[in-house]
This record gives sequence, C-alpha cells and structure tokens, in this order.
Amino acid sequence: MRKPSKIAILATITAGVIGGGATAALATDHDDDTSTAAPGTAISRSQAERAAKRTLPGATVTDTDLDREHGRTVWEIDLTRGGHTYEVHVDATTGVVTRDSD
Repeated sequence: MRKPSKIAILATITAGVIGGGATAALATDHDDDTSTAAPGTAISRSQAERAAKRTLPGATVTDTDLDREHGRTVWEIDLTRGGHTYEVHVDATTGVVTRDSD
C-alpha cells in the first residue's frame, strides 16, 4: 500500500514543478535586493512597484511577489491607501500593469 502512495506523491510533486510549481520557485521575499530583475524577468521589483504606485498615487507597498498569471510571469504588488488594500499585477517582461483591483 505504501508504494502506490509514494508514486502518487512523486507524480504530484513532479506535475507541480513542471506545470506551475515553478511559481513557488519564483516567489521572492520582499527584503530581497530590488535593484535587479529576478531571473527570467526584464522588470525589477522596484520598477514593478513604481508602475503599481503610478496606478494608485499616495499608496504604500505592503508586499510584492513574483507569480504566474495566464501563462505569464507577473509581479503581484499589494498596496494600501486610506485604509484599503489593493492588488496590482505588473507584467514582469514588459512592465505593463495587467490588472488592478481592490
């Protein structure tokens, strides 16, 4: 009974890494260096944060993560302003804001 379980677990892990688990590997800690782009991206964390803040002037960045959205790598930036939290996605290749929401 253990062997099928180990195989199932290994298959799940493998599928996760190949099919999107790379997102976890791309996730970065907010304390990392913001002056350079993450591997596989053209836009640095600080560039993405500036683009996000342009959509919501006066907001403060509270969290920034690199993630996948619709097959593209995006920076997910959480901002706060006036007691509200907003999430802005910035394409990590082009720097274009692809989504902003509250």
